[in-house]
Amino acid sequence: MAFTLKVIDDQSTGLIVPNDQHYLGGVDLLQRTAFAHLFPCGYCEWTMRSLLYDLASLHDWSVDVAVRKAPPKKDDTVLSAPNGVCRNCGGALQGDGFSTVLHCESADPDSYEHHEPDANPVLCRQNPI
Repeated sequence: MAFTLKVIDDQSTGLIVPNDQHYLGGVDLLQRTAFAHLFPCGYCEWTMRSLLYDLASLHDWSVDVAVRKAPPKKDDTVLSAPNGVCRNCGGALQGDGFSTVLHCESADPDSYEHHEPDANPVLCRQNPI
C-alpha cells in the first residue's frame, strides 16, 4: 500500500507541520498520526527537512509538501504615503517620524501638531489625485 505523507512548509514559523485537513472537511487523523510517528513533538524544523524525507523513505512513503507563505509585513508609513509623497495632492511629506510626525506640506498645522511623532502620516484634505 502506497502512502503519501502530506505536510505544510510554514514559512512564517520555519516549521514543517502535518497537513491534516481531510478533503471532505474535518481532521485526517491518519496524517496526524503518521507525522507524529516520525516527529512526536508535532513539527519538524525546516533545517531538518532532509531527515523528514529520509524517515519517510524508510517507511516507503512519499511526501507531498504544500507551502504556506509568510504574510507580508505591514508598514503603515509605506501603505499610507509611499516614497514620502502625499497620496492626496502629490506633495512632499515633512517630518521624520521620530521627533515630528510625518505630514503633508499642504496639511493644516492644527491637523498634525498634536500627534505623537510615530503616528501614521497626516495627509492634507485635498481630493486624491
